[in-house]
Amino acid sequence: MDRAAEESPVINEELLIARNRNWLPKLRQRLLEPGTTFVAVGAGHLVGPDGLVAMLQAEGVKVEQIAP
Repeated sequence: MDRAAEESPVINEELLIARNRNWLPKLRQRLLEPGTTFVAVGAGHLVGPDGLVAMLQAEGVKVEQIAP
């Protein structure tokens, strides 16, 4: 993913970063609701400074990896 992002920053912005930003308010809202939430996304959406994990943590959401 890193190499693809370097080779095509526009595609990286459109396919990953912009989608993460669009999902963030919806995820935040869902996490405020009671119950268990399961969200499935491609691995590329989770890593790096523009990944969903970092974005949620920046908003104060506790994010932790669970062992399979």
